[in-house]
Amino acid sequence: MQDYGFMICRSFEDPDGHIWEVVCMDPSFMQPTCSYFQTQKKRETP
Repeated sequence: MQDYGFMICRSFEDPDGHIWEVVCMDPSFMQPTCSYFQTQKKRETP
């Protein structure tokens, strides 16, 4: 398991030999850098 602080990753191989990666990310660490996100945030605010 890898822990990056804002994201945790875990990979494993199933019995058929396929490799799976599970990722869990905390969205509060993402900064709105695109005008789309800023527009959406304004629309959600009453």
